[in-house]
Amino acid sequence: MAWTAPRTWVPGELVTASMMNTHIRDNESYIKANLYGVQQFRGLRLRTSPDADKTATTVVLLHADEIVCSDSERRTPADNLTADITVAGIGGLRASQAEAASTWYKVMYCYGTSGEGLYLEQAKDYFLDQTYTTDDAVISMRTGATTLEGAQGFKVDTSGPVPFVDVKLIKVLAPTGKIWAEIRADSGGDPAAVLATSDKLDISLIATSVQWVRFIFRTPAALTAATQYHLVVNGDNAIDAANYVNWRADSSAPSYPNGQGKRWNGATWDAYAVDMTFSVYVTRNDNAVAAPAGYDSGYAHIGWVYNDSGSNFVYFNAQDRDVWHYVVVVSSGTVTIPTLTSLATIVPPVPVRWTLVEVRNDTVDEQVRITNSLGSAAQAWIWTTSRSSAYYDVGLNWPLDFQHFYYYSGAGGATFIYSRAYRW
Repeated sequence: MAWTAPRTWVPGELVTASMMNTHIRDNESYIKANLYGVQQFRGLRLRTSPDADKTATTVVLLHADEIVCSDSERRTPADNLTADITVAGIGGLRASQAEAASTWYKVMYCYGTSGEGLYLEQAKDYFLDQTYTTDDAVISMRTGATTLEGAQGFKVDTSGPVPFVDVKLIKVLAPTGKIWAEIRADSGGDPAAVLATSDKLDISLIATSVQWVRFIFRTPAALTAATQYHLVVNGDNAIDAANYVNWRADSSAPSYPNGQGKRWNGATWDAYAVDMTFSVYVTRNDNAVAAPAGYDSGYAHIGWVYNDSGSNFVYFNAQDRDVWHYVVVVSSGTVTIPTLTSLATIVPPVPVRWTLVEVRNDTVDEQVRITNSLGSAAQAWIWTTSRSSAYYDVGLNWPLDFQHFYYYSGAGGATFIYSRAYRW
C-alpha cells in the first residue's frame, strides 16, 4: 500500500469511526515511508550463486531480515530467491531487455498478487560517445589576446545527459587560478550559450607532462543526437606568456567529422585548423523501474552484479550495502603524474566507498598517491606509502562518484593497486 499523507482536520468537523480508521492507516503508512525510508533493508545477504554451474548467470538472495519496498511496505522475503539472467521476467532479466556483456545490472526484489521474487534490470552506464585522441600540437590558452579560451565542436550519437568530459592537457611552468570545462550551444558554427559548467579545478595541480583530465558536470546538460555543440576549456588564470596551460590537438591531419577547433580572442571565435583531444560521455539506460506484471505492488533495489566481457557474472558477496569481490589489480605501471584510471568494471555507476586492500611498488621508499579529483591541493591526495618494504596493506575506504580515480608514483617505480570491496 502506497503511503498517503495524513489529512488535516478542520476545527469542529464531525469525525466518524471510518474517518478515524483511515487517518490511523494513513499515519502508519506515512511513518513507514518517512521514518524507515523506502528501498532500504537490513540483514541482507546477496551473492552470485554458490553453485558452480550457476555462478556465471545467477544471483541468490540468501536471506534478508527486512526489506522496505517502494510502497513503504516492510517485507521479510523467503530465503534463497534467485534471478538467472538467461530467464525472462520474474526470476530472471526484465522481459524488455536482452543480456549484454560488459554491463552492470541492478538486482531488484519485488512482490505483488503473484507472489515475490528477484529480477535483474540493466543499469545506466557512462557511455563513451565521442572521442578524438590523435595529437601532435597544442592550443596555448591565456598566453595573450589571441587565445583566451579553446573550443572543439562535436555532435553526440546518443541523446542524453553528459556527466563528464576528458581533455588532454599539459601545464607550462606555474600558472595559478582555476580551470574548467563548458558545454555550449552552437550559433552559426561558433560556441554560444553555456549549457553546463564543470567543477572548477586548481590549475596548479595539472602536470607539466601530458595527462588526461576529467571535468565533472554536477548539473549535466541533456544533449540531443546529431546536434552541433561545443566543448570549451576556460580559466581565470592570469594572461601570461610564460605560465599557462596547453590543450593538446591534432594539426597535421585533423579528421574529426562533427566540428573543429576554435580560439576565442576576446571578441570573436577564430577557426583553427586543428581538432582538439577530447572524450564526451553520455549517460545511457537510466530507465524507470518496471517490475514484472503480477509482482508490481512494490519493489526495492537490493544489489548490483557485473556481467563481464564474456557474459559471465563477476563474483560478489554482499552483506547489506557492503560488497566484496575477488581481489583485482586495477592499475599497474610506472607513472609519475596523476593518471586517470577507470573502475567501470569494478564498482557500479553510483557513488560508492571504494576499498583498496593493498598498494605495492617495486622501489624502496616510493610514494604512491591516489585521489578521485584534481580539485584541491589540500584534499586531493588520500594515501601515501613510503616504506622500506615493497608493499603496504591499505584497507582504505574512499568515496568515488563516477567509477574513476587518479594515481601516481612519486619515485617513478612500478605501482600495483588492488581492489577488494565497495559500499554503495
